[in-house]
Amino acid sequence: YNIKLKESQPGKTSATWTQIITTISEEGNKYYETYDENNYKLKMKRIENMMNHYLETGEKLIMDEHHDLHSN
Repeated sequence: YNIKLKESQPGKTSATWTQIITTISEEGNKYYETYDENNYKLKMKRIENMMNHYLETGEKLIMDEHHDLHSN
């Protein structure tokens, strides 16, 4: 991941998030082939929620094995 932050207006920040996916095995290729746009959007929404929670509270969220978010 590469995240670039830029002040968009006083007191506001915009973020540009870049991700490059490179597979290095047949298993990785199979995973990537099933990783659709909906899966990507869900993952990014979870990460966005985690980042916003941290910025608002100073506490990180933990994702459990069911992909549910919990505070420490």
